[in-house]
Amino acid sequence: MFSSRFLNQYKRYIQNKIKKKGFIYVFSRIIKKIKFFEVFIIYPIVFFLCLIIRVIKPIFFIRFGCLYAEKFGPLAARSEMNLCEQDNGIQPERNKTFNIYNTGSTSFICNEQLYIMWKRILRIYPRSRYFWNVMNSFSFGKNHIIEPKKGSRDIYNLLERSPIHLSFSKEEEVAAKKTIIKNGNQRKR
Repeated sequence: MFSSRFLNQYKRYIQNKIKKKGFIYVFSRIIKKIKFFEVFIIYPIVFFLCLIIRVIKPIFFIRFGCLYAEKFGPLAARSEMNLCEQDNGIQPERNKTFNIYNTGSTSFICNEQLYIMWKRILRIYPRSRYFWNVMNSFSFGKNHIIEPKKGSRDIYNLLERSPIHLSFSKEEEVAAKKTIIKNGNQRKR
């Protein structure tokens, strides 16, 4: 690891830069270094791995999707439409593919409960967004992208023909009932 002497010198160096050029300048330089690492280190490795994924497609079909978790509508509807299309044969079946989802372009998740429910059904790995970005950028990767045919629109009337994919667990239902009673909303059902 780094010695404490080195870390102290680097800390003083950063503090001097902040005094001379300002916090925004130093912050922007740090962001540029992070972007440099992402573009020149991570993406070439991911590109190479995407080529391997493309080559092994006849043996093992891996697909990447995005939940768009920063927006409520796409988080709820696009994933459900994709599963309905898989159930009805419009997209490759789940047992013949290995589907991996990412949360989206940011780490923000608009609805934690809905996200927890999707995690019970789907493979969600936030770092897979690098693979999704590469596969989406090149023509060889279009078959490896999970996208409903018409976004979140149900043009094939699949929601009525497909089973329900999301459900609350027993613990979640009990917790919800306790919260309702605690808040004084005791309607009879």
